[in-house]
Amino acid sequence: MNLVIYKNGIELDAISNIFNRQKIASIYISDFQQMEELVLDEIEINCIIIDYETTKKRNINILKKMKVSNPNLKVIVIVSFTDDKVLRRLADACIDKIIIKPFSMHDLLPHISKHKEIKC
Repeated sequence: MNLVIYKNGIELDAISNIFNRQKIASIYISDFQQMEELVLDEIEINCIIIDYETTKKRNINILKKMKVSNPNLKVIVIVSFTDDKVLRRLADACIDKIIIKPFSMHDLLPHISKHKEIKC
């Protein structure tokens, strides 16, 4: 299952519409607190797609801890800039893929879980 975390409602709607048309199993939320609740509920998440604007430094550390506890978890961060300091911090947090806006779904689709039974 993919987890998409996006604050911008328009972009979240666009991603969810495309994923739904492609029949890509996903959960959509708009803030990090909801993600922590999902993880506590032990929903099996194979791939997290998160907009950097939704994260904070603390949240990047949470993603890093999640990757340490589940090395098979794939984390994709979407950014709207190329600040070297932030990109290094994301790389240090074991982020699997950084996608820079603007992007097309062709940039994203190869990196996500396409079906419930297939992991990222």
